[in-house]
Amino acid sequence: MFHDHEVITTEVDLTINAGDSFLIDDPVALNDLDQKTKGSFRIISQNIRSVHKNLDDFGVFISRTKLDFDLIFLTECWLQGSGSLPPLDYFNAYQTCKHINQNSGVIAYIRNNVADVSVYEPIVDEADCLVVRIGSDHAFICVYRSPSFSSIAKFLNSLSILLFSLETVPNVYVLGDLNIDICKNNTDNRSDEYLDLLATHGLLPSHVYPTRLIKCYDHCFVKSNTKVITAVCDSSVTDHKCIYLAISPVQPLIKRQRSFNKVNHKKAFDLLLKVNWDTILMELDPNKATELFFHTVSGVINKCTQLLTVPNRRLTLQPWITPGLLRCMRFKDKLHQRHNKSPNDKHLETTYKRYRNHCNNILHNLKHKFDQADLLDAKGDIKKTWNVIKRVCNLNNNITDQSSRHSTVSIDRVKPAYLAPDPENTSHLVTTAEETSVPPVATTAPSSFELPTPSLPPAVATNNTAQQPVTTRSGRTVRFKSRLDL
Repeated sequence: MFHDHEVITTEVDLTINAGDSFLIDDPVALNDLDQKTKGSFRIISQNIRSVHKNLDDFGVFISRTKLDFDLIFLTECWLQGSGSLPPLDYFNAYQTCKHINQNSGVIAYIRNNVADVSVYEPIVDEADCLVVRIGSDHAFICVYRSPSFSSIAKFLNSLSILLFSLETVPNVYVLGDLNIDICKNNTDNRSDEYLDLLATHGLLPSHVYPTRLIKCYDHCFVKSNTKVITAVCDSSVTDHKCIYLAISPVQPLIKRQRSFNKVNHKKAFDLLLKVNWDTILMELDPNKATELFFHTVSGVINKCTQLLTVPNRRLTLQPWITPGLLRCMRFKDKLHQRHNKSPNDKHLETTYKRYRNHCNNILHNLKHKFDQADLLDAKGDIKKTWNVIKRVCNLNNNITDQSSRHSTVSIDRVKPAYLAPDPENTSHLVTTAEETSVPPVATTAPSSFELPTPSLPPAVATNNTAQQPVTTRSGRTVRFKSRLDL
């Protein structure tokens, strides 16, 4: 599955390591590559072209790799007016606040056991950008630059200022969709100026493989004193390939818990029936009787408890992802690769599109059934029901903040999901005289089944009769449907 890899070697490689790069046509092969970088810090970057539309498909792609990623970057997220972010289990979510156009948006999902993390949104002209600092030795810059800007002068100037601010950081990585072709023998006259700027800051491209058709738009630049491996992997999520980066660990990271205790309740019940309780019942001291009781019961439970470990192949980002769905997506990716190799084959194109739509229907139906089963399970418990509704509608995540383009560099502008402020409370923002005030956006989220949910976005049509919007105690504007269908 691995193509011939290219090792980028320059005179400065003795001090700056650009690493080895690989071209991969199957996400499963990332797991094979990971064997060479055991225990590394893993990053993946993907142009997702609307996070609300394609995150589920990307989640299946991640599950197929059978890897635990520590940092996930998504570009071209279509965050303008999109409402709250969809959640990923075991991850904290961060997003950019300024929006240049409807395609704008960069999201960083950071695993919740990664320590000493700071995130901020720098001022970068004509681009969306997030900086993730991990400790004092590592800085990750994720950039989405829209192709609507033909000149890159302003962008390069602000990028240079950002890199100067990080010159004391020994390990710097620049990833994202820059829409500047850096393939070998490219015809993009802007690439030389762009590459020269990054080289002056000690950043070298870790790959120059095509990531969209025959052009290399999705970049990974590295300034590192540790071993790094980069892979460009085919992805059917969008027409962009994804970028995988593995960094040799400076210190071990605490990984997600994969083992759990399972109690055989039937066996425990049978053993408890055979216990002679006379000793406890005849004990006159209540403290000793209680101690004997707990000692007896805990001993039975320990005998009936088994430690189980979840293998990599069964680890998924979402609980509704099934082995059958993974097989469907695997075959869909094979059709996608065949279609890319023979774009003029109309029969193959029709076959691929039909099967792609079939897989998408299966994915959406599985998610719908899982949410519906959760709701039915919570029937009769108001608190549990609303917890399910909040999970389905992403109401526990941060809400898009329509900030001015000239936002100040502050972590308060980019908060994790569990620290998100109310949309109408702007007291936490640091503003300047140059900033303009923009009204907050009401929380909106699509509904996948008949439930009392916030109002749908204007582009989504509905035939259900809705009541007038109301304001909750937290200050959020919501619209409830007239009935609850279970």
